[in-house]
Amino acid sequence: MSTTVEMEMTTDLPMEKIVSRKDARKLDERTIGAIRMSIEEVGLIHPLRVRPTKIETAPNQFINGWEVTLGRHRLEALKILGSETVPCIVVDDDDLHAELAMIDENLCRAELSAAERARSVARKKQLYDLINGIIEDVPAKQVVTAVSEPEAQPEPEAQLSAQPEELPLVADQDWPNPDNVMPELSDEDIARHKDETNFDDGFTIESGVPAPDRDESTEDERDFYKKTAAQTGRSEASVKADHKRGKEIEPDVLATIKGTHLDKGTYLDTLRGLSPGRQRTKVEKDLDADPEPRKKKVNNIAKINATRKIATILFKYVPTGEHDSVEALLEDADIEALYIQWNKVREAASKKG
Repeated sequence: MSTTVEMEMTTDLPMEKIVSRKDARKLDERTIGAIRMSIEEVGLIHPLRVRPTKIETAPNQFINGWEVTLGRHRLEALKILGSETVPCIVVDDDDLHAELAMIDENLCRAELSAAERARSVARKKQLYDLINGIIEDVPAKQVVTAVSEPEAQPEPEAQLSAQPEELPLVADQDWPNPDNVMPELSDEDIARHKDETNFDDGFTIESGVPAPDRDESTEDERDFYKKTAAQTGRSEASVKADHKRGKEIEPDVLATIKGTHLDKGTYLDTLRGLSPGRQRTKVEKDLDADPEPRKKKVNNIAKINATRKIATILFKYVPTGEHDSVEALLEDADIEALYIQWNKVREAASKKG
């Protein structure tokens, strides 16, 4: 694996010899328009980042050119303005570093949906592991970026016959007698068992609300969350949530959800823990269902006052150690107004402290 070597000097390269990555994210026309206006007013502030590549001009005919790793929207804006050359910083990135640079730019600058963030953070973690030697390779299934055909799910009988060594034999089980016969329980045994197991530990979970995950993150995962949070300006809890979603939800399922009414962090969490087949079945069923009706618009001032009051109440009763988790939940659930007010309350509290 090569190491990135960056040439500090900016070079003007011919527009016709600069291409975008094939796996690049879809262009956003509004972003291109805003960049074009900025370039017209103050010029191009940041040069593009490119790496040498071969450009196919005809079947089996190639010329030397450059591939954009950072700045594709800037490139499109310059095309609209009729620029013949593009200011670029040329780097010697290998495929891993080039893809990582593209993902970092999307996470830092693009308005990604919950499904896009989950896929991007999960892929960034894979690249992070490869570059740092934590893993040596990534199975092809995990690096799919487009919608792929669902895998055929084997019948239950086929699953049993395929893995006979994993099935426990009755003779191997630790029954209390050599004949492997479960003894009859007396009424007294049943009553005693009921008394021993029917206790109240003071912890209840509301129906439909899953218990919070225990933090089983590895040391390298925690390091990754910390660095990514610093790079993107998001909380470590948010980065962790995105990584878990992207890691546990199939890439083609995330691609199917992207841009739909299901594309929310709270919905993605309902898919975690399901098998690939059940993920696909659930998403297909939920996409066919009508989305929840939109609520009528609320007076803007009333909305701000309400969200400020709710944020203040939340902040008052939530333990300090859980503040990052609350912030991540508000952000992932797309409750933008409450998220903004929560941050204002936190900021005001920190100044008082």
